[in-house]
Amino acid sequence: MTFHGREWLPIPEAAKYLSEKSEETWREQHVYIAVLAERLPLVARLFSGTKDLAGKEVEGLVNVPIKGGAKQYLEHLEQAVHDPFPNLDYVKIDWIAGAVVERDGEEHCLGLAPDAHSVFPTGTQLGVRVEALEASIQQMPPKSADALDKPLSREEREKLLSIIYGLVISHNHTRRSSVAEIDLSKTWKAAEQIESMALQAGMKVSAKTIDRRLKDMLDMIEIRGKTSD
Repeated sequence: MTFHGREWLPIPEAAKYLSEKSEETWREQHVYIAVLAERLPLVARLFSGTKDLAGKEVEGLVNVPIKGGAKQYLEHLEQAVHDPFPNLDYVKIDWIAGAVVERDGEEHCLGLAPDAHSVFPTGTQLGVRVEALEASIQQMPPKSADALDKPLSREEREKLLSIIYGLVISHNHTRRSSVAEIDLSKTWKAAEQIESMALQAGMKVSAKTIDRRLKDMLDMIEIRGKTSD
């Protein structure tokens, strides 16, 4: 399946495509989150002449397994969205080689350039196949599912977020040893944990939605803390 003859879309265009087709707001960090959670498969466009560590040419569109250096790099990109001044030294950790890519069932380990700030060769574009984007959209709940929910007022929304915050803190203080603490410093992992807890209770809510609400909640708590000083 293609979109105007295109087999894949770079990450920024993939976010725009998902926003238009699903009527939800998608940003680049949401695509990175979905890729890290392996809900969207990542691809990379390599320049002509790119070679792996064994000297074998590997160019064009390739699949990118989410592991090793590629996973760490994506985590950096997702985190950098929230930090206007990201620490570039973060990505210069002890990577012996670059990312691993796959094509035709064969994996290729890419070389890492000296002082590189990426595990991919310079000029590499990361993206998602249109076919995978379409499949993801088909799995999303219909927009009409929320039609009976009236918009919350600002006061109602703040009260609801305060309740959520209180429940999370209460959970962490009273949790059983077999139940992991909810770490609000890592909102995506916390969202996945809450999603799992909700499923056990017979309720379905996406980790993406929970992650967005947790960030709203933390922003509100931070603002309240500043105004109370």
